[in-house]
Amino acid sequence: MKAVISALGLLAHSCFTNAVYVATIDIASCADLLTAADALSGGDIEANIMEADIACDEWTTVEVGQNKLKFVGSGATFTSARFVVAAGAVLRADVPLVLTGDQTQAVNGGLLNVADGGKARFLDSVAMNDVGVLSVSEEAMVHGGCVYNEGLIRFEGTFSADGCKTVSSDTASVIPGDGGGLWNGPGGKIVFKEAVEMKNCGERTGLRSWRSQGLDGGAIYTDGKVSFYEDAQFTDNEADEGGAICIGVDGELKFLKKAKVTFTGNNSEGSGGHINNDGTLVLRNTGVFSDGYAGGSGGAIYAGDFSSMLFVKHVDFLDNTAGAHGGAIATSYPNIDDLPEDATYQGNSRTNADSDFECNNVYVNGDAGGGEDGYICIP
Repeated sequence: MKAVISALGLLAHSCFTNAVYVATIDIASCADLLTAADALSGGDIEANIMEADIACDEWTTVEVGQNKLKFVGSGATFTSARFVVAAGAVLRADVPLVLTGDQTQAVNGGLLNVADGGKARFLDSVAMNDVGVLSVSEEAMVHGGCVYNEGLIRFEGTFSADGCKTVSSDTASVIPGDGGGLWNGPGGKIVFKEAVEMKNCGERTGLRSWRSQGLDGGAIYTDGKVSFYEDAQFTDNEADEGGAICIGVDGELKFLKKAKVTFTGNNSEGSGGHINNDGTLVLRNTGVFSDGYAGGSGGAIYAGDFSSMLFVKHVDFLDNTAGAHGGAIATSYPNIDDLPEDATYQGNSRTNADSDFECNNVYVNGDAGGGEDGYICIP
């Protein structure tokens, strides 16, 4: 079906400014998506979704290279369609979307890539499923199994991700990139206004011992800002560092006052079964960390030397396991005041009980005198 295009002279509310849409294009096929993208050279385009299932025969990149593309009409499932938003451009969806493909590509962001200065806004639910990105060499490492962001993304409906991954062509020599589900770069900002569920994202390579980067953050890797306004669940995600989440040195990840968070069954080859934090982590509501596993330290959370954490309400650490220090949390003495004051520790353990590793619950490296040879176990 050929795209139906009609001129518009109506003012419409855009995601960040008011705009005039120069045309409405009916979207019933993959070809129509490309037609709408090409039409952006003439101004803002309203894309009216006509079919519930729109599939591309092969992976197709829809370039939102300028102006604004807004989806209206009915909700849809897009299969093998990837959206790239350039600097200064805007992608907006007012309808529920499912984005999927069951394939991998050698690109940053398997389903969505937003450049620095680009913006994406989703006013209804978004689900991203079974997509990955493929690193083919160490020099060409790619990130963000489903989403790669250097700009601004706002999810204003519910968000779910299931089975998003970063993989490599040969794990014996090439390490997959970071952020199995989402990668958020320095200066990037991602906002989740409604409930979030991320599961089965990322994977462990078993090769952590011979390299220092790659495959960090099974669900999310961030060196920018990520905010959650409502409840969030992270289940059965895995990575080499930070089974569910890895926060880089410049990263900031916040669960705000209405956001209760649950981490279950996430695991890492190295540190931080649920979270590896080298930046800033904030929980303003309750949290549950259960059944996490880290092959290194911090069965639930590993907090680096220069990280910061804030826990405002009660937190449960239940049945987490570390191969090294700290079945629940591992950190260093400068961060001791960041540990949760209201917490329950139950069933946490270390698998290497007969070695030199310490503390079933919280391991704090160092002491008040600045010594690095001492440690503190809490409680």
